[in-house]
Amino acid sequence: MKVEIDADLFDRIERYLESKLPDPEAAAILQALEDAEIERTARALRERYVISEPSPDWGGDQPR
Repeated sequence: MKVEIDADLFDRIERYLESKLPDPEAAAILQALEDAEIERTARALRERYVISEPSPDWGGDQPR
């Protein structure tokens, strides 16, 4: 299952789960949320890089 949640809601869920530690189920859910957040951030950075990367045809030593 894949669900996207608002950053504020993510923070609230994270704080709640941290308050439940050392409950193993809460720890597993918290780890899954953190893994998903890392993946989402990495994807956003990759997309930003691809979008902001200049075209190879721009400004080089291209013959006219």
